[in-house]
Amino acid sequence: MRNGFRRVFGVSFLCSLLIGVGLLTLPAELVDAATVDPISIEGNATCGSLDSTWIEFHKVEPVTDGGVWPAPDADMRVTWDVYATSGGQALDWTSSFPILGVFVKGGSGGNLYRYEAGSSGDTLLHAPANSSGGWAALSHISFCYLQTTTTSSPTTTPTTPPTEPTTPTSTITLIGEIGDFVWHDVDANGIQGADEEGLGGVAVKLLMGGSVVANTQTDVMGKYLFGGLAAGVYEVQFALPDGYQFSEPDQTNDAADSDAVAEGKTGPITLDAGEKDHTWDAGVFRPAQVLPQVVTTSPALETLPFTGPPDSPGLAGLAASLVALGGMALISMKRREDQPAAGWSRRLPEVG
Repeated sequence: MRNGFRRVFGVSFLCSLLIGVGLLTLPAELVDAATVDPISIEGNATCGSLDSTWIEFHKVEPVTDGGVWPAPDADMRVTWDVYATSGGQALDWTSSFPILGVFVKGGSGGNLYRYEAGSSGDTLLHAPANSSGGWAALSHISFCYLQTTTTSSPTTTPTTPPTEPTTPTSTITLIGEIGDFVWHDVDANGIQGADEEGLGGVAVKLLMGGSVVANTQTDVMGKYLFGGLAAGVYEVQFALPDGYQFSEPDQTNDAADSDAVAEGKTGPITLDAGEKDHTWDAGVFRPAQVLPQVVTTSPALETLPFTGPPDSPGLAGLAASLVALGGMALISMKRREDQPAAGWSRRLPEVG
């Protein structure tokens, strides 16, 4: 009995040691290294629907390997790394500020990783299992945080005589948005008409400092939105659908014009803290088909000189000419200059 215990203890200790030094690994489907247990959520969910006090900082869709939001030098940023395991897709993430929840969508539902005290990072997050037993492929990831307002309490410095309380100071975290609309500019006038419809599925990029910081596409109504933005200077770039051209920009007020210029980019967008700027649009139109021009010319009339003898029978003083000009037959007739203007006649020969 004692020898059996020693063998079991020895094998367990050896396995633990090998795992600790990285010489032995367990299958990913048996390991969940996330610091909190996932909560299975059926269907799609947003940060606000998961917790009414939460705000979505950023939504990663489509899910790509690696990423930074909104830029490496921003005060608030989240980075993520997506990779494949034997159990399915997983991701690690880090943040420069407390994240309260991460919703990982895949298949028909998603996993909510909730961090009650806030977290600056975690590993091996994944979607729920699919019908084959592995983790479902990731369709999107939402990072949620709490928008808070902190106000310092008045303080009094003990001096003689006592000083007045210092002025309270507040720190407010505000998150902004940039949107709005891509439409089929049927009349190509660069102005949004009441009967002109939006275009869905148009790819839209958000740039900061020349680098792409987010991707999205227009919905079925032609609308798009970038949320969770810190203050800064941005640009929006629209992909041009096949067969279309961009409309002339700045033809009316910002709410109803087109803003896409060269390469589908807008001008610089200076976003203040908490500002929601939904005025960046793009009009596109199909160029009219250019038909070949058909040039039509009228045949010219040519007057020929009269060369017959004065007593020529038949037309008595009129010359008849058949002239072929451009495939058309013309009869040109000329009245003799010495013939009376009143007309002409000819006696018929007698029969008998």
